[in-house]
Amino acid sequence: MPELHKELGKRVKANRKNKNLSTPDLAKQLNISTGLLNNIENGRYDVFKLNLITKLTKVLNLPLSELLDISTIDVEKLDSCSEILISKTIDNPKNKDIINFHLNKLIKNYLETLLVYDLDHGTIEMITDNLIHELKLIRNLKNK
Repeated sequence: MPELHKELGKRVKANRKNKNLSTPDLAKQLNISTGLLNNIENGRYDVFKLNLITKLTKVLNLPLSELLDISTIDVEKLDSCSEILISKTIDNPKNKDIINFHLNKLIKNYLETLLVYDLDHGTIEMITDNLIHELKLIRNLKNK
């Protein structure tokens, strides 16, 4: 099982304990079996449906960005667009830190906004399309 699932499981378990919830108590609130919650907490479960993640954030009173540990996104691990950014930051490594800071800020806000709408698929698509449209408009301003 990938490390991501183990790390997510550790965060679920730690937050459950911080809330003084037993495994059966949290499982009942999530409407899942105790065995499934045990598998999640031990990193042996890799199919996370959106509604389960939403329930976890609500029951544990935890921001999605914290549950998923979004703060570790690194521009260098993105697609080919990052290669261009990296080549432009070689002379000034501070640029990479600035880009990472704002990228993480953007992603956290995006995910938190999706949670407000209970991760509705149609709403996710609409929000994403609008953000992409706005970014393209901004990019086109520079080209004029």
